[in-house]
Amino acid sequence: MLHLTVLSPHRDDAAFSLSIGLSRWVKLGTPMKIVNFFTESEYAPYALPMQAAVIPALRAREDKQALRSISPLIRMESLHLLDAPLRLHIGLDAICSTETARLQNRDETTWLASQIRRYFSRGVVMAPLGLGNHIDHLVVNHAAVTCATNQRLAFYEDLPYATWTSECTLRQKVSDLENQTRTYLIPRIIRGRSVVIADKLRVVSRYKSQITREEGKAISYFARRYHGGERIWVPKYSKAWMAFTQ
Repeated sequence: MLHLTVLSPHRDDAAFSLSIGLSRWVKLGTPMKIVNFFTESEYAPYALPMQAAVIPALRAREDKQALRSISPLIRMESLHLLDAPLRLHIGLDAICSTETARLQNRDETTWLASQIRRYFSRGVVMAPLGLGNHIDHLVVNHAAVTCATNQRLAFYEDLPYATWTSECTLRQKVSDLENQTRTYLIPRIIRGRSVVIADKLRVVSRYKSQITREEGKAISYFARRYHGGERIWVPKYSKAWMAFTQ
């Protein structure tokens, strides 16, 4: 059986964006791994005051609890890289700016691509679309595109950024990726049970240091747009992805 690897820029992106899909795929017996990249961080806006050094461990616990609430069979891996504020020495207000994108080191993107490449040999890979232009999301997106093989790369809609991204902007992002990968991408909706939105809210609410209750609701209720599902973008002619989207 093909493996599914989800590329998650931070500890929370996979659960925010794909908890419905993860739940469905694990019930189908799909071997799954979440790969977290930029896990060394001082960002925990809703945590009690604490030393910056313990924040990565706190976020790791939240991520483990959230993913295990979906299934203990989901495996996790971390590359332990510095997030954008620590890596690029920028403020939080700059992580999504167009100017920041120019700061990214090409050698680092090439190195990330070398790490991601091995996952394609095991099965299929899903990367963030890069909605919201968060530099960490863009770097993972670019690295995945660089090393993608055999129409095995698909994309998920980054949450919470998708909640305020227009459909026009999103479609343009998809079009750009089609040009880069030379692959025609089609949308597929992954749905779960009738109480799926409540289930998703329970999952994302585990990230108490990252989001408020209201932000968790916005992330979860976004699934209503797809009638209780999550939309992903897959290569149209990929036989490998058919098993995940039927």
